[in-house]
Amino acid sequence: PDRCSLVIDGMSFEAAGRSAHGSMPWKGESAITKAVKAAHAEKPCRFTEMYTSLFADTHHGENCGIAFEDEASGKISVNPGVLTVFDSKAVLTLDIRYPVSVKAEEVVSGLNSVLRAYGAEAKAGHQMDPVFMDKNGAVMNALVGAYRDITGDMSEPIVIGGGTYARGMENIVAFGPNYPGQEEVEHIANESVSIKQMGELREIYRKALENLLAI
Repeated sequence: PDRCSLVIDGMSFEAAGRSAHGSMPWKGESAITKAVKAAHAEKPCRFTEMYTSLFADTHHGENCGIAFEDEASGKISVNPGVLTVFDSKAVLTLDIRYPVSVKAEEVVSGLNSVLRAYGAEAKAGHQMDPVFMDKNGAVMNALVGAYRDITGDMSEPIVIGGGTYARGMENIVAFGPNYPGQEEVEHIANESVSIKQMGELREIYRKALENLLAI
């Protein structure tokens, strides 16, 4: 989040930040964290204590009971992305991308194990199970083989925390269009792709479809 405004006991706390993709909060600067930390220094309360202790300046669940990780997908990402304050209740919406070996119930249970001390409770909202496919299987070999044939790059496939069209049906994965080491510009200002890269991507996708049809 790139902006946050809090009022506690008549005192206002305004903060500006820098937005980032929900799955990569470490690439941004959270306005919520800045505002809550400022408020906690001047007008501490149970919520500001909870936030600064469990969520501020961390991105992988280190302090909130859910520091899950696995070999396939790496560390969990925890992004406190939306803060809404009502008359008597504060609701903090967490964008959590958890490893493929972890269940949503484990995430909620882990959060509640530490939130209870602050009188807070975690509830699962919009939930999407992870999508994962064996990189040595026929489908992945067809896709990665097409990329390698066209580009000559032998990089290994990766797992990302983004939500994509791959959740729309069974037996499907997200494929492209970022190259290894390329700047990630999705969902930020000036999202773009070069004309040259578009041409190469067209060849990769054509080859990928041929390979898939041959399985």
